[in-house]
Amino acid sequence: MLQSIIGPAFGFFVISGSGYLSAIGWQYPFLLYSFTFLITIGAYFFIYEPERKVISEADTLKSVDTDKFPMKLILKIAFTTLIASILYYVYTLHFSLALDEIGIKDPKKVGNITAVASLMVPIGAILFKLLGKKSNRLQFGLMFTLIGIGLIGIGQSDNLQMVWASAIVQQLGCGMAIPVLIAYGLRSVPVKYRGRGMGFWSSGFFLGLFLSPIVVGAVREVVGGLLPAFTAFGVLCIILVVINWIFGSSKPQVATV
Repeated sequence: MLQSIIGPAFGFFVISGSGYLSAIGWQYPFLLYSFTFLITIGAYFFIYEPERKVISEADTLKSVDTDKFPMKLILKIAFTTLIASILYYVYTLHFSLALDEIGIKDPKKVGNITAVASLMVPIGAILFKLLGKKSNRLQFGLMFTLIGIGLIGIGQSDNLQMVWASAIVQQLGCGMAIPVLIAYGLRSVPVKYRGRGMGFWSSGFFLGLFLSPIVVGAVREVVGGLLPAFTAFGVLCIILVVINWIFGSSKPQVATV
């Protein structure tokens, strides 16, 4: 949750700054990568190996065999993360192109719209914190509802105000996404298998990053444009909400720390 709050807060300045720098020249936004030197210095002084052991939800369930690697469960988590990641990156990788199709082409304006909308990501992370002790069904349901409404709104937008409002809703859902997915993985996997389990989680998430533009491109060809593709993915999110609500468990699951 904290990472999802702090990252986008700094991201606001990075995104808006890249818009102004790109107006000077296409190569200047790459200067922002120089901040990684500060991250390296901070990592040396502040990152440490934690000593406290944490308990997984799975370890508290008598029905879970902690002596056997739960491959079926891990694959379910990885596949769920893969689908969520593909939908998560629809906006991230294609929003500026969607703005171009709507007619918003000025780099500064694109940067400002994206930066302001990204401020909703920390609020989404806080929303996850408020729902941290609720069921996966509720958390995933709200997350996909917000992302779906936002994507549909962007796909149907024809003016600045509508696309901005839709982006704000979508980013609120994206603020919930990574905390919800990480908590889902951590609380489900026994502690002794967390390293391997979250390795599968990471594979699913970043494979989604790779596949998202490919999937968007394919859907774009079928539906006849990027904006209709946004609408299609938004509808898919709403369908996932319904499926999740029907088949998901309403039992609260608490990730103990």
